[in-house]
Amino acid sequence: MHAFSQLSVVSVYLKKYWFRIALVCLAIVLFLKKDFTLSFNFNTPEDIPAKVAPPQEKKEKPVVFTDKTIVPKKEKSLLSIFSSGSSAASTVLADALAQQNASTIHAHIKRFGHVAQSEQQKFGIPASIIMATSLLHSTCSQHRVAKEANNYFLLQCSPVWNGATLQQNSTCYRAYENAWTSFRDHSTYLSSPKFSNTKQLSISDYKSWAKALENANYSEEGNLAQQLIRIIESYQLYELDQA
Repeated sequence: MHAFSQLSVVSVYLKKYWFRIALVCLAIVLFLKKDFTLSFNFNTPEDIPAKVAPPQEKKEKPVVFTDKTIVPKKEKSLLSIFSSGSSAASTVLADALAQQNASTIHAHIKRFGHVAQSEQQKFGIPASIIMATSLLHSTCSQHRVAKEANNYFLLQCSPVWNGATLQQNSTCYRAYENAWTSFRDHSTYLSSPKFSNTKQLSISDYKSWAKALENANYSEEGNLAQQLIRIIESYQLYELDQA
């Protein structure tokens, strides 16, 4: 009888406060669900990767230098490229000229430009060829033979040479009273039978002239034609031919 009475009281209480009880239960369920989610997240194994990978630090691509790598060019002398491809004994003049600065070379051109043009008019030899040959062989007036013997083309002594001479490294060079005499003797030398392969060449064809001098063994300097052509084109000496 007593138990039945207690059940009646509970039944009356539930009927009266069922709404509040339902809200409390709902709150408890939501709370338990939230706690379960948090517990699940907190217990995520460390070996499971996250969905969003952390940003990786960018690595700079290493620079690899090859034979095609473009390297900024430094200012260099005119004939530094002529040493390659020639024997060591045949690049002495090119290497010496490569050490000269531009102002020294321009001073030589300014000094002897009109002389080369005068020789062109008289002998039909391109002024550009005359000027380039004197630049290379006299090291733009800095060679000892040019300074002490006024020999700007390094012309050597010959059996028919009766003038003054200068000995340099067991080699006999012609010596002249002045620079003009050196240019005139050079023109006479190129007009000799040794250079008959130039007779039919135009004074405007400096490339053919340069090759003809090399073929006639004008000097022992390697790649003579290539060097003369590069000098002519680098300093626009071909303009002397048209003056």
